[in-house]
Amino acid sequence: MRRDELKQMHSLILEIEEEEARRYNLGAWSLFGDDSDFMKQNAEQIMRMRGWIQEIPDSVTRRAFALRYVDGLDWIDVAVRMGYSSPDGPRKVCERYLEKNSV
Repeated sequence: MRRDELKQMHSLILEIEEEEARRYNLGAWSLFGDDSDFMKQNAEQIMRMRGWIQEIPDSVTRRAFALRYVDGLDWIDVAVRMGYSSPDGPRKVCERYLEKNSV
């Protein structure tokens, strides 16, 4: 998993939610034609990323990645949720994992 992919994860989740809301509000009619392939690709990418995060063996590292990239929290909120006194703690946990695993 690359850092740029991880940074896109929460945005992809929000994009799918927004598109579902648009479809609901427009009565399942899309101004841009059938975009189900686009939505399917986004969903597949999200599932791949979530799978990668779930395979991280260390619980602390896995939580830091999930809170930051799945839930979209900023580093300060991740630190608070995980009991760190500084946002640098969980950020460094993720950075070390990425460096160690040549991502």
